[in-house]
Amino acid sequence: NGAQQVGEYLLTSGKKKPAYVGGVNDSPKRKGFLRGLGCLAEKVCLDVGGATFSDGEQAFCRLHSKSLEIDSVFCANDILAIGFIRAAVSTGIKIPDEIAVIGCDDIRIAMYYNPSLTTISFKEYEIGRQAVLQLFAFCDKNIPITGKSIVSELVIRESA
Repeated sequence: NGAQQVGEYLLTSGKKKPAYVGGVNDSPKRKGFLRGLGCLAEKVCLDVGGATFSDGEQAFCRLHSKSLEIDSVFCANDILAIGFIRAAVSTGIKIPDEIAVIGCDDIRIAMYYNPSLTTISFKEYEIGRQAVLQLFAFCDKNIPITGKSIVSELVIRESA
């Protein structure tokens, strides 16, 4: 759901040349992102970027070396996004003027990085709270643990 929100946001923001940087096991995020992009989904540049700062930097270098004119990128996690931004800025690219960058997870540094990172927040506190409530219900009353859906939120900051 959060990845779909990112695609919809970029589409309504007028972006025309999006990219996705993700890890090997990120297909649900990639699919949600493509679903949110609608008609732009067929134009997405896909890059398997891993999960680290260095992987994000390398993903930027790969996309940049191919002379792809991307105007936005959704990274599967905030660490990748920050690495991507770092590499882009080091080559003189202005974020978000030339490339809008969005991450995923809303790690603490995301709001303090420069530019602050637009990201998907999964509200970890609520996830933990729901898990503990279900665990207590199971231990106290033998109520089966079920999957709960937690709504994600696209947090708009300076990078997009």
